[in-house]
Amino acid sequence: GGITDGGVFVVDVVTSRSRQLTHESADAANPAWSPDGTEILYRVGGTSADSVLRLVDVSTGEVTQLTDVGEAAADGAWSPDGSTIAFALDVVGGGFDDSHGIVLMDADGGSRRVLVPDVPSWGPVWSPDGTRIAYFAEDDGSCCNTYVVDVASGETRPVESGGLFPTWLDNNTLLIEFP
Repeated sequence: GGITDGGVFVVDVVTSRSRQLTHESADAANPAWSPDGTEILYRVGGTSADSVLRLVDVSTGEVTQLTDVGEAAADGAWSPDGSTIAFALDVVGGGFDDSHGIVLMDADGGSRRVLVPDVPSWGPVWSPDGTRIAYFAEDDGSCCNTYVVDVASGETRPVESGGLFPTWLDNNTLLIEFP
């Protein structure tokens, strides 16, 4: 099938057949499979207060909205066990430059907890063991530096100055992009 509007598609790489799971009026971005492969987390909307995080059930196509318009939620990432989602949040609705940090929520959108407060932060990624999250953030008005936060304690430590888009190789090694 062809693309009819914004949405999430699943493509069979052997047959090149695609199946459209969602039909969005705005672009869908940053799709991420749940660890068990039953759901896909994605963002709808641009880099503004209208962006929200949604889930689509792969088998039924049922869509669930997890965040509200005005929060500018972005960069959703599944915990390794699929129980928790980390994301960047802007509660004032002024775009990502006013981001209020990294937030955790249950996979159904409930039980929110601010993990990294009041810091323009983006791109959270879970360590393979689920105990830490790496992300990048502004530091004194300059962008950006890479940090790691302990999920249980909230203790944050800088890892690398000038780093963006961290990716875990294993529980102790990060790959970091330098622009």
